Amino acid sequence: MKRMLLLAGTVLSAIVNYAQQGHAASDPDAAALIAINRQFIQNFLHNDTIEHTRIIHSNFLFIGKDGSLHDRKEYMAGWAHGYDQKLIPEFVLEEVQVRIFGEMALIVAKTRDKTMKDGQWTDGETRYTDTYIKEKGEWKCVQVQLTRMPSLTN
Repeated sequence: MKRMLLLAGTVLSAIVNYAQQGHAASDPDAAALIAINRQFIQNFLHNDTIEHTRIIHSNFLFIGKDGSLHDRKEYMAGWAHGYDQKLIPEFVLEEVQVRIFGEMALIVAKTRDKTMKDGQWTDGETRYTDTYIKEKGEWKCVQVQLTRMPSLTN
């Protein structure tokens, strides 16, 4: 039964990825947002604040996994050292969805990670929503909200 569910999940994921790529190919805004989302993740993995400032709106708000609120300045200060490959050796982006509403868009996705916490490795997942607005022809992220999903390992 577990194998059937795993296989079904893998097939569904492949179909969703194919559908998203097809949508992106026909919609320049969707393609741009998917590229920005990939860059967003790369910025995190490389602690790249210079590139990241190009994506983040001046009136940005971050809602952390614990519900805390951070303005752009606080968020960018944490971004400079937020990823440590020794503590997070695995970080994978999955299930990216782009939803466009005129000059506003949402990117909803999930990341899977392996993290060292309290001397033990844990596997985890985070669902996030990034909110973008289009100003002067460019998409800028105005808000990020993270939700840590229940731990995969105890």
